[in-house]
Amino acid sequence: MLACSADDELEPLACAVGKGVERVDGRAKVTGVATFACDTRVANVAHAVIVSAGISRGKVASIDVAAASKEPGVITVLTHENAPRLPGYDDKPSAEARVVQLLQRAEVVYDGQPIAVVVAETLEAAQRGAALVSPRYAVESADSDFHAALGSAYKPEARMPLGDADSKRGDAALSLARAPKKIAATYTTPIETHHPMELHGTIAVFRGAAALTIYDATPGVFIVKRRMAKLFGLDERNVRVISKFLGGGFGSKGSPWSHVALAAMAARVTGRAVKLSLDRRQMFFFVGHRPHTSQRLSLGAKSDGTLVAVRHEVTSHTSRFDEFTEPSAKATRMLYACGDVETSHRLVRLDTSTPTFTRAPGEASGSFALECAMDELAVELRMDPSSCGGRTTPRRISKRRSRSRANPSSLATRRHRSASAGREGPRRRARRATDRASSGGGWPPPRTRRTSGRRRRRRGSTRTALRSCAPRPTTSAPARTR
Repeated sequence: MLACSADDELEPLACAVGKGVERVDGRAKVTGVATFACDTRVANVAHAVIVSAGISRGKVASIDVAAASKEPGVITVLTHENAPRLPGYDDKPSAEARVVQLLQRAEVVYDGQPIAVVVAETLEAAQRGAALVSPRYAVESADSDFHAALGSAYKPEARMPLGDADSKRGDAALSLARAPKKIAATYTTPIETHHPMELHGTIAVFRGAAALTIYDATPGVFIVKRRMAKLFGLDERNVRVISKFLGGGFGSKGSPWSHVALAAMAARVTGRAVKLSLDRRQMFFFVGHRPHTSQRLSLGAKSDGTLVAVRHEVTSHTSRFDEFTEPSAKATRMLYACGDVETSHRLVRLDTSTPTFTRAPGEASGSFALECAMDELAVELRMDPSSCGGRTTPRRISKRRSRSRANPSSLATRRHRSASAGREGPRRRARRATDRASSGGGWPPPRTRRTSGRRRRRRGSTRTALRSCAPRPTTSAPARTR
């Protein structure tokens, strides 16, 4: 059991960094005995397969399920024409919850949207039946070009999950205008999709008309519990969600997607336990993704590299029917000590599925753009990138230096050491360059015997330790040019 200091400023689990920690579920996972959601043994289980739309925008004008219904082993085929109406379908309980598609309407709002569910005795029969479903569409013009839609960007209507859309500290515009050195550049990041080892999957079991048990691949069992109770008009006390192990999620398994409720719907209609697992292809459509971003960075600095102004303008995409904002500028608000910082987030609507939280939401895409801009500023200043901006920690850290020394494990000490390491790197590179120059540019430089040095005792005797350079390749390394 790890012991954390009472005044440790990080979350308790952060004190585990650098220490050996037993992974309590590790042995079960690597030996194959861990029971994931779709591995759960349930009696009399049927299998369901989702049929996906083949257009990005429009309506299902008609859907022929006759051939699928006649396929041996098929129990039923659910479409918007015969699916039961859900009382909580139009309610979105929170900003983090996603709008799902549950066969309630004929509209198609993104490529790959569920338009039918085939339930059969076996997975193979369900797959054959799904292949026989024949939809006919009324196609509408779709907009999926992110760069072409940048002119229609708007401020998010809902508060971002991780903070306000805009922030302002000081006067970045004035400081940028007065800055001796400045750069401005635009960086883009592409869409990234979730592909954990464990596919999204659910087993739903209705016990009577008012009790639902769900085995789901999710870390958010209470989130799923509340959403299913709302959708089906059930008492939350009669909904159980079980998730014993999770085979990765990267953020996509936090809130329930369409397949969870569709499995429960199929279970209610058939009176059977129903297992529904997405295939790898469907993972691109149903469970969110990191959105496309375009980020404009403007930095101003003094000649010594001290940052005086930062402006970070982020535009990302969301779906036509829901809203998710990638908080790419969140890290910019606190990463460097700068008095004048301005950030903003804007959205463009596209005919795609809704983006969602993806591993390090905002930090991954935003820090990429910010650090690229810092490197370009370093080139402009002709400085080492690790020295540009002073690589300064926030000023408030220095005020706690005395307390940090009393508590070596504190956050302030760790940040101070990180900053020190950033300064030590350039010093070591400079010493190495000096050694290379003194040896004529080759390696290794001449070894020198020190007449005095650190003495240590070994086997009862005393000897003088010889300090020399570590072995190096005999070939000369090419010189680094700016």
